[in-house]
Amino acid sequence: MTRLAHIKEKLLENPYAAKFLCLLAAVILWAYVGSTKLGEVKFRVPVELKNLPASMIITDGQEHFVSVVLNGKKESISNLNVKNLKAFVDLEKSEPGERVKFPIEIVKSDIPEQIRIDISPQKLYLSIDRKVLRRIRVQPTLTGELREGHIMGVVRVEPETVAVTGPEGVVSNINAVETMEISVAGLTRRTVRETVIDAARLNNCVVDNPKVTVYIPVIATRGLQKMTLDIKGVRGSDKYSYSLLEETVTVYVRPANEGETIEAGDIEAVVDFSAFDPDTYFTDDTKETMVRVFTINTVIRNRGEDFTVSLIQPELVPVKIMRKPAVKKP
Repeated sequence: MTRLAHIKEKLLENPYAAKFLCLLAAVILWAYVGSTKLGEVKFRVPVELKNLPASMIITDGQEHFVSVVLNGKKESISNLNVKNLKAFVDLEKSEPGERVKFPIEIVKSDIPEQIRIDISPQKLYLSIDRKVLRRIRVQPTLTGELREGHIMGVVRVEPETVAVTGPEGVVSNINAVETMEISVAGLTRRTVRETVIDAARLNNCVVDNPKVTVYIPVIATRGLQKMTLDIKGVRGSDKYSYSLLEETVTVYVRPANEGETIEAGDIEAVVDFSAFDPDTYFTDDTKETMVRVFTINTVIRNRGEDFTVSLIQPELVPVKIMRKPAVKKP
């Protein structure tokens, strides 16, 4: 009898030894089965947007995520976490468009090759536009009422315009950028306020320097004479026709001597059309009309030393300019 067979016979004769061997075999079998058991883990991974050209901008402005599922042996995936995964889309060759489709790529770190990786969604849809910069007029946002007996003059902002950067489709439609609200309630004199552009209204656009200064002139109405005047246009080009889009203006006049009044015939509200050369706009035959804003000036005839104009409302008037049909030569 061999030595191995002898040991086997002795173990079988001992009931406790036999039970121990069975238990040991069960543990080994359990460990083996456990090591080969399959499982899966799921991670929510942020998608990085890489290589976007400097001339482009993404207009949806939200974070994007992808669901990543890892399948494999439990012992292989049990210690993995989201740090082992990175997701990205390559935007190097992107062009402007709505819901442009890009494949999502996964970079794995310290993940065994036998682990299967599934992602959902497999593609990312982005809206992309050209990035442009444009200087846009600043519009102060005023709230409240002045104290009774006072009127507001022409509010001035420094700087008058700010550089706005953003999607071409958005920036091209912005006529003015507004400031945060400024209260003028109860004011009786000229006031200066420091404020900033209201970023919440910019719709995915950025202002280079949002700080502005607002100058608010306040004029006491006591002693002022209020007049409504027709606006007169002068010195236009013979090649174009001009139409005032507002026909009257309110003028406040202060006499040098209290109690004096001025007649409507002694003062005119005038717009000088020669301040703008339409030829600089009508550079080809496809353009027939445009709207341009002009400054309203006042002229006091004969009594300029007796009266001064304190305020003109509005200070500007829009004018429609149209190209006249060319005259055919005989």
